[in-house]
Amino acid sequence: PAALEAVAAAVAARLATHRFLVTSFWHPLVERFAHLPEVECGLLVAGRPASFDAFAGLFPRDGRIRTAVWHYEALDPALLDQAAALGFRSFVYAMKTPEEHRRCAALGVTGVITDRVDFLR
Repeated sequence: PAALEAVAAAVAARLATHRFLVTSFWHPLVERFAHLPEVECGLLVAGRPASFDAFAGLFPRDGRIRTAVWHYEALDPALLDQAAALGFRSFVYAMKTPEEHRRCAALGVTGVITDRVDFLR
């Protein structure tokens, strides 16, 4: 929270030349960036909600935030399908093995957040 304004200024200064996906477990921070139309924003999911509809209730109702970022352990094909049906993109983080990276690709997620890009080949 203390760095919010400095980060917002740095992002705003680079919008003409860079793409951004701003995500956080601290959802009010994400809402701050969602007012910039050029910035994609997402909410992080650490646990598995009973349904995506239940999780989507955490998103602002104005449609500014349309990306869910799932922890690998919470990944569920049915939830991904529900999210897609509602027009949400899905990214995944915390994969550790080549097999987990391949599973994400097979499930057709929008993207992954990984330190192991070599596992994506």
